[in-house]
Formats: sequence, C-alpha cells, structure tokens
Amino acid sequence: MITVQIDRREIAQKSRDMDLYTVEEIERGKWKVIAPDGEERIVQIFEVEHPEYLVSCTCEDFQFRKHVCKHIAKVLRESYDINSDRFNVPKEEEMKFEEIKFEEKEEPLEEVEDLKEDEKKKEKAEKVAKNTQILLMADQEDEKLAEQLGVMMPNAVALEDYPLVYSFTDRNGKEHRFLSLAGWIKAARIQGNIEVKIDKIIEHGGKTAVVAIAKDLRRNVEMPGLSTRATRAEFELEILASKAIRNALKKVVDPEIVQRILTMADERGQIRRLEVVWQ
Repeated sequence: MITVQIDRREIAQKSRDMDLYTVEEIERGKWKVIAPDGEERIVQIFEVEHPEYLVSCTCEDFQFRKHVCKHIAKVLRESYDINSDRFNVPKEEEMKFEEIKFEEKEEPLEEVEDLKEDEKKKEKAEKVAKNTQILLMADQEDEKLAEQLGVMMPNAVALEDYPLVYSFTDRNGKEHRFLSLAGWIKAARIQGNIEVKIDKIIEHGGKTAVVAIAKDLRRNVEMPGLSTRATRAEFELEILASKAIRNALKKVVDPEIVQRILTMADERGQIRRLEVVWQ
C-alpha cells in the first residue's frame, strides 16, 4: 500500500468514465471493482488523517505507477458522504490486511481449464453486449433531451421538467444510477465558475464531429469533450453538441456535486428508468 493525498477533483476526473463499473464491499476497507466485461480488481483504502489515505489496487496501472488509479477513484467516489464531506472508509488503526500484489495469470494446462476459460470469455462477451446496450439506451435518451432542449450552449436551458438521472437494475437486483445530459448541466451550474463552449465543428469523410470545451475558472483548467456521428439527421448538431458538452463536463465536475444531483433527482422524482431485460 502507498500513502496518497486525496483530491476530490482528481477523483472526479479519474472516475469520469466509470459509471457502468460496479463496486462491492468485500470486508471493511476492501472492495471489488467490476468492469462491464466482468473483469475484477481488488481495492483497499484506509484513512491515515484526512486528506491522507493508504491505498492499493490489483490493477497493472497501480502496481507499476503507484498512484491513484481509476478503480481507487471509483471506490472513493462511491464512498463519499456529502453530509460529513469525508470518505466512508476505515481508519488506519482498523487495518487487517495482507498486501495484495498483481500476479500474472497462468495459462490453463488441461482441457477442463480450456473449457472454463471459454465459459468465462462467453460470460464476459455477454456482459459487454448488455452494458453496451445500456449505454446506447442512455445515449438515445440524451438525444431526445437534446432535441427538446435545443442544446448548443447550455447556460440558459430550463431543466426542471427533465430527468437528471438515469437508473437501471442489474441481474442481481442492484440499482445503478448515472447522470443524464440535464444532470451534468445542472451539476455544472451548482458547482459554478464553469464555462462551456463549442470549440470546433468538423466535417470529414461523411462524418460530423463536435468538440466542446469545459473550463473550470477557479483552477484555470480546460478539458475537451468529443462526439461524432456518421449520419445526417434533423437536430444533428444539437445532439452532437450535447454529447460533447456532457463528455467535457464529466471531466471538471466535483464528485460531491454529482452526489448532490443524485439526491436531488430522487427528491424531485427527476429519474428516468432504463428497462433492461436480463437473460
């Protein structure tokens, strides 16, 4: 394990593309982070003295670079308590662990192992297909929002009548929630001092691409967001702009604000459920 200084903005940036990853607490201070394809990583986190934490992860990124990886960031984001402004992880004195190290997987030697490996690959492929379906469903919902809101520049858009959050239930009955286009715009407004603009609209090879820039004025940090589409359609620029804006905002919004939006959506009933049929 290593000792790191935790910065909520760094956590937000590193966990920005982790919405479809799931977190399961194995025991106090230890979590399993599961990727959409079923790949698992084990994360351990203990608080030394806020903002210092002891952390470890079994992923290659952490093992070789020794820094906060996306899996650690995902667990911290999920553990954040908005009321105490702290992460709900155990103290260092509660530590009961054996250091977990990354190990190379051994190649299966027997036919039985080959069959097991084939089953695992099949299961992972099914999970990837299902999670891809969820992402496509969410994108389609955001396209509808973009058409209704006419989003090219989001500063003056009214959001009260639109879903801030999408939710779905996995095959184990666990509910997962993530922000919609309207949710990210709302989060940026609450955080304040965030400027969003469309930087480029590019036409090439039958495709249209839009690049948006989200700037955190307090930190003077700019982050890009990209969206692209091969077809020509009504509201195409609004749709592409909305996705580019959403992708840029994900990189600058504080995880504390994301949690506030999730709570707000629940209180106001601004949640749209994605109906997923699990086989």
